[in-house]
Amino acid sequence: MSDQPISSRKVISNSLKLYFKNLDSLFKIALLWVFPVFMLIILIGNLYERGTSFCWYDFLYDLLTLILISTLPFLSWGIIAYFTANALLGKKITLRQCSQAAWQWFFPLLQTSISYGLLLFASGMLLVVIAVTNYGLLTMLGVLLAAVLHFLLIIWFAFCIPVCMIEKTSPWKSFKRSKFLVNKNIWHILKVFILGLLLFLGMAVILLISLVTATLLTMFSSGLGMEFLYQPIIKFILNVSCYLLLTIIFPFLPTVLTLLYLDLRTRKEAFDSEVLTKDLSRYGFVSLN
Repeated sequence: MSDQPISSRKVISNSLKLYFKNLDSLFKIALLWVFPVFMLIILIGNLYERGTSFCWYDFLYDLLTLILISTLPFLSWGIIAYFTANALLGKKITLRQCSQAAWQWFFPLLQTSISYGLLLFASGMLLVVIAVTNYGLLTMLGVLLAAVLHFLLIIWFAFCIPVCMIEKTSPWKSFKRSKFLVNKNIWHILKVFILGLLLFLGMAVILLISLVTATLLTMFSSGLGMEFLYQPIIKFILNVSCYLLLTIIFPFLPTVLTLLYLDLRTRKEAFDSEVLTKDLSRYGFVSLN
């Protein structure tokens, strides 16, 4: 890894190289730690029948789904961060070692992930609640302030999960460390985040278009009508396929944020490969030699 700060484009370029070079391992991590959450969402959706009018059960179902999406997938970010940091040091660790490291620090990592997810969920809900009110100029001002707050929470605490996993810190200290690293680097982080998000969305669109194209070609070649898509088993297969494709690209953004986190430490601290090696050695899988 570089011991000098690097540009926004370089962070993205290095992230892409690292992601595609280790796609097999990263996909296995996501398959083990992220895909079950997606399957749980599909299972709940299939078991629960939504009514035609407003019902509190529908609201609670939507709320539960949003909370699951907002919190549990963050848990895998720490594991991906741990794998990525080792990969930068040239250490090829196994899925089993990643899982063992995660279990060593599971509860602090889980608390940090859920706290960050719920924080973003709450600020996002505040934005939605303000947006649906009808107070003219006050509503516009409230939406603007809530959007700024939501954005700041995303940026300030974006690195709490890699901090928690790599530095093996408590949830509270992870949030404080993340904000410390972000201070005076917001524009650098914003550029990297936007570039990474655009690439992630681009990959998602390409994969989903491929899935839709393959489905339509299968239908037309078999002489099937559109009613084919409404069969319960087909809807289930398509849902699973969509989430499986998202699982493939899911590790990309955590990889970007991990490299950005390491770059911020280089900018603000006396940080190099030796310091990172000592951080990771706390889990017992990386030699100091």
